[in-house]
Amino acid sequence: MYSMNDLSQKKLLHHYHSAFFKLFHIPLDWILPDNKTFTVCGQEHCNSLCIKIMGCIEGNKMCNRQTNARMAEARNTRQAVLGSCHAGFYDLVLPIYDHEDYLGALCVGQFRLSKVSDGEIKNIARQLNFMDISPEELKEYHKNTRVFTREELEGLKELLQLIADFICATYGRSKFLASIANSSQVENAEAYIKRHYTRELSITKLARIIGMSPSYLIHQFTRQNGISPMQYLTLYRILQAVDILKNSKLSIAETAFAVGFKNVCNFNRSFRKITGVSPSECRKNPNSVKLDEKMLFKNKIQKKGEKNAAPDPDTQKTL
Repeated sequence: MYSMNDLSQKKLLHHYHSAFFKLFHIPLDWILPDNKTFTVCGQEHCNSLCIKIMGCIEGNKMCNRQTNARMAEARNTRQAVLGSCHAGFYDLVLPIYDHEDYLGALCVGQFRLSKVSDGEIKNIARQLNFMDISPEELKEYHKNTRVFTREELEGLKELLQLIADFICATYGRSKFLASIANSSQVENAEAYIKRHYTRELSITKLARIIGMSPSYLIHQFTRQNGISPMQYLTLYRILQAVDILKNSKLSIAETAFAVGFKNVCNFNRSFRKITGVSPSECRKNPNSVKLDEKMLFKNKIQKKGEKNAAPDPDTQKTL
């Protein structure tokens, strides 16, 4: 599998970390799939209390246990996880997935949601009883800690999600480009269609990405698969639509839009032409449609002009 472990070496996240620290005075870090931390953020940007805790063996073990537990929850739920630690600070962890590939997680932390109380100071002191820190010292460590309102916290989540979306887009393109060296141009076109079938695609755009002229791509693709690239796109969308109709409660219109169609009428027409039944019939009787990728591709489909063949969207330029 294409690895993103080297993402922490890219300037991109270091720039994000720098911006986060300047804006919010909290560190942004990239946590690797093996839960390795501090790949982007240096400890010099950490809260002084955190540095002190991590500097002793017992404290470092506590930090690692909490990191592992937080990451396990984030990976299992695929949701952002907010939690507090033994130092009285909060961390926000956002796991990043590209389909089924777990890439790692973004983490911002060492902030509070309210000013620390005397009762909390006493509780923190109890948890850190293996260290020689007085309640007065703890108050000083917490004195300049950034406090977020709930509204600001939601904004922080949204900002992290924007960064995560950009990472996924970068990963998807890098993964695609990495496969080009070992694949034929037609295979690259197939891979790109499968990865981006929900978007609007044109033969011109696809040809430019693959590095062929539109006419030559159509010729080569059709010669190898028996159908044109845009027919392939339509078939793949219908394949995904069948799965959604059988296994979800999305409406017909929602299903059409989810797989990349911009018009429900076109979706209904294409669906019936390819499967022989309407989308609503497929939902009522899931066994009425039996499609899989092996049946659709690798020259095991009916050629253009035969019964139930896919429409030729190449004449429509985009889908």
